[in-house]
Amino acid sequence: MSIFDSELLKEYTKEYVFLNKAIVQDKVGGYKTIWTPGAKFDAIVTENNSTEALVASIANKTTFYGVKVERAVPLEFHTVFKRIEDGKTFRIRNADSMTTPSFSEMNMKQLEAEEYTPPEE
Repeated sequence: MSIFDSELLKEYTKEYVFLNKAIVQDKVGGYKTIWTPGAKFDAIVTENNSTEALVASIANKTTFYGVKVERAVPLEFHTVFKRIEDGKTFRIRNADSMTTPSFSEMNMKQLEAEEYTPPEE
């Protein structure tokens, strides 16, 4: 069973796409970074309103989010992904995830992300 099979959670589920970083040659003998869309996946991304996240967001001037996906989705530290609906971009900020046990019917893991603007070099 997927967390996204739940009628209760379907309205919060959105489609996302991985952004793959590639370094390519530019036309003047140098290099530049480009971001290309990769595989799509479903996720639930919610703003983290804990006191710790609010203090950190003020200090870092960024907003933190909780990301819920199926266990098989390969989100790792600094993975960059974008919400297809509005183009908002996120980056995983913590490699440690809370994952449901393999014997559990709820196939889910939760990670922390931040708003992110991929640099164009």
